[in-house]
Parts: sequence; C-alpha cells; structure tokens
Amino acid sequence: MHIERFQSSTLIPGTIMLHISKNRVQHLLMLEHLARLHQINDAITFFEKRYNKPFPAFEELINTAQEENMKAWDDYIEWLAFEQQRKEILATLKELRNGEFELA
Repeated sequence: MHIERFQSSTLIPGTIMLHISKNRVQHLLMLEHLARLHQINDAITFFEKRYNKPFPAFEELINTAQEENMKAWDDYIEWLAFEQQRKEILATLKELRNGEFELA
C-alpha cells in the first residue's frame, strides 16, 4: 500500500493530508460491501431454514394465505428488506469491480 503524506499551508497548520490511490479505495469499499453481503446472506439463510423454502416460495405463501399470520408477515417484511439489500450490494460490487465510481 502506498500512502503519501503532504504538509500543506492551505490546511490547518499541523494537519497532514493523505493521498490514497483509487485502487486502494476500491479494494476497501469492496471489502466493506462483501462483509455486509456476508451478513445479509446469513440472515437470508436463517429465514430459508426457518421456513424451509426460498424467498419466492415464501412470498407466494404469504400472498395466498387464507389467514393472516403476524409473525410470518413480520418475517416477510424483514426478509424482503434483506433480499433488496442483497440486490443493491451485488449491483454496487459490480460497479466497483468495473471501476465505475468516483472519489471526491
């Protein structure tokens, strides 16, 4: 890892500005997103084991149920959120892998 330190008179006296490469930032962002993806996958696996079915089958069960089951409905809302987060993180990881991000 290459980090450059600069003393700058435009900064507050005594402060240091670090220069970190875009590749390094890309790597750190990917690690952060992969860690979150792992947590989300664990949560999804928990629900798949609890209901012994994948999300689409569980969603169909919820949508066609004759009686409302509040516990199952709460799990559905939470599981749906995890599924949506997984899609978002996978899309972000694809962008990061392709270098499609900007640094400010």
